[in-house]
Amino acid sequence: AAAGLCLVALLHAVLGQECGTLYEVQQCREDCGSCGANPCCAIEWQMDTMTPEAVSSTLLSSVGRGGSDGLYELKGHHPNYAFITTDLADEAPYNLQVVHIPEEFAADDNALAAGRYDDITISIYPLPGGGARAVAFSRTRTSTVFYQCDRGTNYRGLVNMMVDAQVSSYKERLLYGCPEKTPGTVPI
Repeated sequence: AAAGLCLVALLHAVLGQECGTLYEVQQCREDCGSCGANPCCAIEWQMDTMTPEAVSSTLLSSVGRGGSDGLYELKGHHPNYAFITTDLADEAPYNLQVVHIPEEFAADDNALAAGRYDDITISIYPLPGGGARAVAFSRTRTSTVFYQCDRGTNYRGLVNMMVDAQVSSYKERLLYGCPEKTPGTVPI
């Protein structure tokens, strides 16, 4: 058994763990066109110890400073109009609209010219017994053959936003797209 684990570790080291490869890391969760020709990912998070206002505030703060990689941008809120900078005064759900340029495409002029961005929408709802539920959806804008698979950017963009917002505890449930894969399996 130990020799088998060593062989798997060696294969991962030699072949790499890039998203879109046979030996990708399990966290990659690459999607190849679940939303028509576009890659996408929909996730639900449940935060039992946070209010919807607190979840919205922490996410707005994270995205407001560009997120973990500096490549997130808040949309749907105009900074010159302070009275509409957040949706916190709205009735539930609270909605956030974000654009993320995946790091691997940020320095690629061809990708930027093709509009290779991920659009993210998050709706945050109160839970009946307290706490909050967030439904997050990320979709790659372009539908060119070259970008039909997202290399895991939709899933990673959503999860990195939660991690950077320092949400202390949440339960995650996959709703659509970005499937979990066992390492060494071919995506279907």
